[in-house]
Amino acid sequence: MAYDSILSVLDGSFRYKDAPSTIYVATIKDHPDFLKIGFCQLSFRRMRRSDPFIENILWESCTTRFPDEIGDITREQAYVFEQYLLDSLTNYLEAIPQLKDAKWGGYTETLRITQPQRIDFVKWIEDSMYSLLSRGESELLRMLMALSTSALERDLLNDRWDRFDEECHTRAAKFGRVYEPSPRY
Repeated sequence: MAYDSILSVLDGSFRYKDAPSTIYVATIKDHPDFLKIGFCQLSFRRMRRSDPFIENILWESCTTRFPDEIGDITREQAYVFEQYLLDSLTNYLEAIPQLKDAKWGGYTETLRITQPQRIDFVKWIEDSMYSLLSRGESELLRMLMALSTSALERDLLNDRWDRFDEECHTRAAKFGRVYEPSPRY
């Protein structure tokens, strides 16, 4: 069975990468000071209601300005953004022992965010998503750069970046322009 990972994004084996998806922030049942960041395909949104540990969805990208202004995000974009957020928020990550003991898959994505912090936190998530994902492939590559830890991942990332640079160069040449690749590391 294949698992979602940064390596699978980079090596092309990431499952359903183009499926329209959403990123969400949810409250955790019986844990009022915790939130969960997650993502799912749009076609699976209703299934979250059957999750016994999710209480409420506070925010999700598919119900914001994002789809109207930018379009749907792909499952690959949603996964990379979720991983980038979790990596950026390590000081807030805290596993809830009862959820770990229950073998709930989302226990590694729980953040201690108290009630007074929630409005600002959700606003920051939305602003970050809009800022990063509205820039397309170049920003996705930058997030992947921050998340790539092994030599193999960095090699695959460089290959993907080379293909992106070549596509940009070809598009720019069609219009008589010069494409200047951005620095990578």
